[in-house]
Amino acid sequence: AVVSTQSGHYGRGSLLCILLHIAAGDYCLNEKLVESTDQLQIRNYSTSSTAEIPVKLSTGSTYTIVCKDEKHVFVNQIRSTSGVDTDNIDEKYDDTTFTPTIHLQRGEIEVTCTDGVISPDIFTGMSTWCAEGCSPLPEDMSTFHSITYPESSISMAATSPPIVKSTSYIEVGCREGYAPALMQTGSEDTRCLDDGYNSPVTELVSCVSGCKDIEESFLNGDLETDPAVSETEDAAPFNVGAVATVFCNSGYYNPGELVVTCKSDQTWSPSVPVCTAGTDTSSAASMLNLKTLLGIMAICGFAWQ
Repeated sequence: AVVSTQSGHYGRGSLLCILLHIAAGDYCLNEKLVESTDQLQIRNYSTSSTAEIPVKLSTGSTYTIVCKDEKHVFVNQIRSTSGVDTDNIDEKYDDTTFTPTIHLQRGEIEVTCTDGVISPDIFTGMSTWCAEGCSPLPEDMSTFHSITYPESSISMAATSPPIVKSTSYIEVGCREGYAPALMQTGSEDTRCLDDGYNSPVTELVSCVSGCKDIEESFLNGDLETDPAVSETEDAAPFNVGAVATVFCNSGYYNPGELVVTCKSDQTWSPSVPVCTAGTDTSSAASMLNLKTLLGIMAICGFAWQ
């Protein structure tokens, strides 16, 4: 259960009682309370409220810790603490209804008091827990995204957020085996700004299982596909079994395979063809040209003497 207990002021007698309770394993003492209260607070989902972290944490209880400033996220030093579930940190919550969402990119840490010990220990030896910035964009099995960060948006400093405010765009694509849905209108980039990402996860490109569209980026030639591109708006451009045949423009040739197939792992195999400037001088191409010439001659009624 998540517990919310308001902190108070304790005299020497009360503090002695607390220490005796700690020795008995009844409580965990939050020695960093003075330093942490301006940055951290407890979130209580049962009452949709927040509260300051208490001086004493009850044994056996779990506390949901969040950054007090909604523009802040947990810093790298916290994220690297032994026992911290970074997947949980990257879960996102709506600040009004306290229900899970992937809109705000604000996370949380659950700490537990057991026999007088807080785990994971995000208090000992630390004085900075939160800083203005963004959490990493999720690349988990619910979004299927592939994220490319510019160097200017990444920070490895202990007291910095993992993703800092930057004017550079973060590129968002689909991981291998997934492709942008045909009629989706999601953004393929975003930036970390004052209030988080300008294009939150819910507004990014929608990735679905299937092979990527190789026609749009194919240059200096044409691709003939069978079956044709899917017309279902929430489907991938090509599904398993689709075949693409390469036809290069005059003055270009394909040094690889002439036919590629969308395989069961949702990737094109062999690799996506490229039409290169020049003439194919390989023996295979010469043999193909000879066969083509002989075929034309046969059709036209020529015969060898």
